[in-house]
Amino acid sequence: MGLVTDRLNRLAKAGLPVSAVRYFADEDALRAGLGAHEHGISLRYEGARLRSASPLTVIESALGSGLDTALDAQKQALERARMLGLADAGGADQGDGAAASIGWIVQETPTATLVEVDSRDAASGAPTGHDLVAQAEAALGRPLKLTIAEGVIFDVEPLNLASQAKFAALVDMVENGSLSETEGLRLISAPDLEELLHPRLAPGGENLTIARGINASPGAVAGRIYFLARDAIDVAQTSGAGPVLLVRKETTPEDIRAITVAAGVVTRAGGMTSHAAVIARGLGKPCVVGVREMDVDPETRTLRIGDQLFYEGDWLTIDGSSGLVLPGRVETQEPNLSEAFDKIMGWCDATRSMDVLANAETVAEVELALRFGAEGIGLCRTEHMFLNAERLGDVQKMILAETIEAREAVLKELEPLVQAEFLRLLLVLQGKPVTVRLLDPPLHEFLPTESGEIEQLAETTGLGLLRVQRRLEALREANPMMGLRGCRLGIMFPEIYESQVRALVAACRQARKQGVEPRVDIMLPLISSASEVTILRERLEPIAAEDASQAIGIGAMIETPRACLRAEEIARGCDFFSFGTNDLTQLAFGLSRDDAGTFMPEYRNLGLLAYNPFRVLDDQGVGELLAIAVERGRITRQDMPMALCGEQGAEPESVRLAHDLGFNSVSCSPYRVPIARLAAAQAALGGER
Repeated sequence: MGLVTDRLNRLAKAGLPVSAVRYFADEDALRAGLGAHEHGISLRYEGARLRSASPLTVIESALGSGLDTALDAQKQALERARMLGLADAGGADQGDGAAASIGWIVQETPTATLVEVDSRDAASGAPTGHDLVAQAEAALGRPLKLTIAEGVIFDVEPLNLASQAKFAALVDMVENGSLSETEGLRLISAPDLEELLHPRLAPGGENLTIARGINASPGAVAGRIYFLARDAIDVAQTSGAGPVLLVRKETTPEDIRAITVAAGVVTRAGGMTSHAAVIARGLGKPCVVGVREMDVDPETRTLRIGDQLFYEGDWLTIDGSSGLVLPGRVETQEPNLSEAFDKIMGWCDATRSMDVLANAETVAEVELALRFGAEGIGLCRTEHMFLNAERLGDVQKMILAETIEAREAVLKELEPLVQAEFLRLLLVLQGKPVTVRLLDPPLHEFLPTESGEIEQLAETTGLGLLRVQRRLEALREANPMMGLRGCRLGIMFPEIYESQVRALVAACRQARKQGVEPRVDIMLPLISSASEVTILRERLEPIAAEDASQAIGIGAMIETPRACLRAEEIARGCDFFSFGTNDLTQLAFGLSRDDAGTFMPEYRNLGLLAYNPFRVLDDQGVGELLAIAVERGRITRQDMPMALCGEQGAEPESVRLAHDLGFNSVSCSPYRVPIARLAAAQAALGGER
């Protein structure tokens, strides 16, 4: 909507009674424009809000020092207004994409008391019934706050409403014809949806903050703190015990059951794509990671933050939307999705050209994703199928096995269990597409690290402590995220990938018997060369082809710079590309996604990074790699499907980049699906939002 002068002029053209207004870009223009005979006018700074309580400078004469005195007085008033939040800094965003200009507004002096009138009720978003304000709203096409005196409009600005009221107002305006669906979509932001989808702190709660970390998974929750996974599970499953917060130095795959039953997670270490962050986002659990002020001591079952000491069972509150940690049980407010929300999501779906899928691997996550409008699953991680308490011990036996035969024997026992997991997912999806990523993380992540747990593993497997320690030592890597993981794991231990594909094919057969026609693709993680695709395809394609009724595509997860550069030849063996931008960003920057939080804020303060590249895709370096991969991949196959499935899959600017590069779909965590639907729609609209 631009400057106040622009808004007032538009209202005047629409025939509304508006106080005549003149705008001067600087003091020299003001002095020249006022001339020597101006009197009885009001003067204020563009960007300051005109309020009945705000001082107005009335110039009785522009001669001599009168204007200098008036300007000085108004500058002082402006500074006071800024301190009270009644004025915007020069160049600040006005809430509608327009920047405030540095300049001066001159109007005739109001002869009556100024009155503020909103076009919409703050609580419900319903019209307030004021005729003049309703006309102004229709003319400018958005909810407004007007300043009026004796039926004349002196000031107009966008009205800021809470999300629920804003959505109701926009839907009403579209339905009464004062706004188009396209215009309505441009007025909605990702934070509007974030506010609706997750519990949040009650107003004022943030004032109790005692520590800050990385806002890894949105939502606010209070719970009793527990430090060990088994304790968190026991308490969470005890009737009447109350919600549980899992507090760890850092989480491991063994903690997944505890994360599943906990109300939220907070860790001292980690970043946006650490284990705790990824799992919590997938499950829709609030999570704060990288809280450096925390001193976690699992031995004494205590947590120290500054000079405050918390014992096991004490209450703590976290806000995963802002990364705050608060003492005790702070009040939160629950989300409430409305009919207006559903209608706006319908506008998004009618506008966007990209599919919106979800990253999900459990039945609960898939159901949640579908409820939020996902059209399928773009990334189904399979490592979590091995983490069920019933099968983790067998998985650990398989990893500790020292021969192929021993590994295959354990995998044969696991296969029916994995098959059952796949079948449950396929039945919930009811024919919607799913892309299954074969095992990706290094094997050591499935094994314990604490001495007591290692001793227990040696006892339960019967291998003896010495053999277990030797095997753990053999699996240890200096940099496991760049070591034996992803497709390298499938090449070195082909029996693992072969077992997974057999289980998937068997699940597809069972799904068809139950009336569901599955749509399944297989994704090979961490591909860097065409030869890796070739050797894995030669091993896996015959297994996938055993079921003639099931066409299973095999594609590459493009997440290394080399894969982007060699996309033309890699595409020869692929049915699709899916871009894992978490690892691609990490490898492109040479930046550890788990450790970057220690210096990322300072980098941003110094202007070295405009934003966290693990949250918003780097449109230059990483973006160029994506562009190269898309272009070269489609040299080989013009219609090669391209998908984005990293953590940036719902971030608006990242979705816009994917749209502009010609991606077919984006995939994100279930709770962020509505945000991705909005972002995809806004990307399709193009231009400024």
